[in-house]
Amino acid sequence: LIHPPQPKSLDDRLDIPLQLAYLANFARKSIKDLKVKIVDLSSVEESSWKEKIGYADLYGVTVYTASYNKALKIRDICNQTNSRNCVIAGGHHVTALPEQSFKDFPVIVCGEGEQALVNVIKSNFPGRYACSRGEVDDYDYPAWDLLDFESYHRKIGGKKCISVITSRGCPYNCNFCSRDVMGSRVRFRTKEKVLEEIRYLVDHYTNAFIFYDDIFVMNRSRLYWLCDRFKELGIKFRCNGRVGLSTYKDFKKLKAAGC
Repeated sequence: LIHPPQPKSLDDRLDIPLQLAYLANFARKSIKDLKVKIVDLSSVEESSWKEKIGYADLYGVTVYTASYNKALKIRDICNQTNSRNCVIAGGHHVTALPEQSFKDFPVIVCGEGEQALVNVIKSNFPGRYACSRGEVDDYDYPAWDLLDFESYHRKIGGKKCISVITSRGCPYNCNFCSRDVMGSRVRFRTKEKVLEEIRYLVDHYTNAFIFYDDIFVMNRSRLYWLCDRFKELGIKFRCNGRVGLSTYKDFKKLKAAGC
């Protein structure tokens, strides 16, 4: 599973490729004896891409509009290494422009990729695959063990932080955003699952986090429950909200919890 570089970013290695980590863990739990590797090419010189990518039976590439040409170069390297033309493309650009993407990649996945990736592997790679949105607790946790946490740069409160997502989807329709991948129905992970993950990450990695939910503050009762537990753990974090959605009481609750 390959994350392309983002050369227009101010810091190309700021955050872990969280979605690829979800894909990796779901795939290896769904298919017995499957071996999965995550290759993050952010901040990697192009001359080293081929060595980093190596041989695989199937390659999956995240495709963003800003790095589409980079994704095509990655596709070519994969095909040089394994001539079976077994490169699958997924992500926001592919979901927004599937017809264009299908001209350039033999397999595309539109929308969420977990179940679709498993279907691709089991069917021996033909054609394209539509989005299949499951319940987020079904996806379990990302494959933290496949990532080099120390190589990423984002800090919160002076400490290396790690990315977490506790819900998928957003009901709003902002002009600058695309909901195509995660959808308009908000699907929450159970708060107990979220707390379990945060405790694990505090024990093994860091106590600083960035929550990448589109709107972390959407469910107030859930938010308050999590804030009380976060306060007990002594974590620091950032999260996304929305103008007009939160109250002053919400802000005080978040502040006390370490936001």
